[in-house]
Amino acid sequence: MDLMRAAILLAHPIFALLLLWWIIKQHSWKKIGKNLSGDERAQALDSHEIWGRRIFPGLIVVISIAFLANAWRGYSESGSFTEYLFPTSFHGLTGLFGAVLLYITWNYGRSVVAKREVGESWALTKTKHGRAADLIVILGCIHAFIGFLHIFNVL
Repeated sequence: MDLMRAAILLAHPIFALLLLWWIIKQHSWKKIGKNLSGDERAQALDSHEIWGRRIFPGLIVVISIAFLANAWRGYSESGSFTEYLFPTSFHGLTGLFGAVLLYITWNYGRSVVAKREVGESWALTKTKHGRAADLIVILGCIHAFIGFLHIFNVL
């Protein structure tokens, strides 16, 4: 049973690390995009946009796994699904803040694409998207480190 407990509780950190890797890969577009031109740049931009549209739904999956694992933990330890359901640690609070910030960044990215397609000015929105992405990477790394420390309390 201890192996099953560990597997359920470690599902969120594992998927969260994959999501953080994905976010950092998306963030690398800022540097890569400056060095590309022509068709190669267009293809890389298209890939960035396609994968960028999938990030927020991926975050919803990671958050859902965390809530399900906490509900399972509460039920298995105290018989109540709600015992650990809502975040009470700094790790949980930074996760919720990061989710809101990622949603804002995701919307900025979608707005850049929409404005570009209709011929509107999109430079300011692109700048906001990039700066929000910088914050996401920083907060994501801090959140992962705090989560690493927090997992010792949970396991």
